[in-house]
Amino acid sequence: MTTLLNKRILITGGTGSWGTELVRQLLTVNYCKNITVVSRNEANSVFMSRKYPKVKYLLGDVRDYEKIYNVLENIDVVFHLAAVKHVPICESQPEEAINTNINGTLNLVKACKRRNIKDLILISTDKAVEPINTYGISKAMAEKIVLNAGYKVIRAGNVIGSSGSVIPLFKEQIIAGQEVTLTHENMTRFFFTLYEAIRLVLRSVKMCGVGEIIILKMPSFKLMDVIKVLGDGDNVPVRLTGIRPGEKLHEILIGEGEANNAYYMNYENLIIITEHPDESWIKVKGGLSSENIETNLNILKNLLQKAGYVNS
Repeated sequence: MTTLLNKRILITGGTGSWGTELVRQLLTVNYCKNITVVSRNEANSVFMSRKYPKVKYLLGDVRDYEKIYNVLENIDVVFHLAAVKHVPICESQPEEAINTNINGTLNLVKACKRRNIKDLILISTDKAVEPINTYGISKAMAEKIVLNAGYKVIRAGNVIGSSGSVIPLFKEQIIAGQEVTLTHENMTRFFFTLYEAIRLVLRSVKMCGVGEIIILKMPSFKLMDVIKVLGDGDNVPVRLTGIRPGEKLHEILIGEGEANNAYYMNYENLIIITEHPDESWIKVKGGLSSENIETNLNILKNLLQKAGYVNS
């Protein structure tokens, strides 16, 4: 099990939405020794350093093995968030996904092993389960690389308002009085607030063992219902554009094959995939697909309120 108490932490891709919230919560609890953020985004590093000046910021890319090896000096725990993650970009430029998501992860694992770092946590995605697109395949490979090296994976669905999230686009179109563009009327997705996702990440890090996957269990909703709630009861016009290459109608957090080793832990919203379960854990029955939607729209509205997209 991993503890962050008095540890020196490095976050790859740490200037994105996940990384920024992870830094904020780590600083709030104030139990790690220091934090280093590595990112290839110079502008975001500057903006973030003004908000969180106690953190060390380094320009770097997981594609560059020597750079990553050097920045890992005196590091105890690594959170691996760096990724090329936009599905259309990965589909049109697969080499970018391969170079960052697969080769970059392999670089990081090799460097961590060389530095004798015991704790590396990959933040993964539901798109890595039974993948049909380049992004999902590359993240599935990243999971395999990390797990086979004896490290840990945390897998989640969509986080409301994160970089590339569809919800800000929906909201912008509604405010502008435009048609909301949606690929398919029956499309579903898992959703969680960024705050809750990172809170569960920090909680699950302490419980995830070597070679295990922690699933952040999230409610799922039809995107048509998301648009309805964002429109606050107004009759929002929707234009269906057709499913894009590599896009799933429904996402999956746990595949049917994985369910054999999946267990509900004694913690809210956490599932673990492991070959060594605690006897008190309850076995998951079957896979976990976003097709099994949450029909209570008040839950969706509450999530959108917490994320600042719907008024109280």
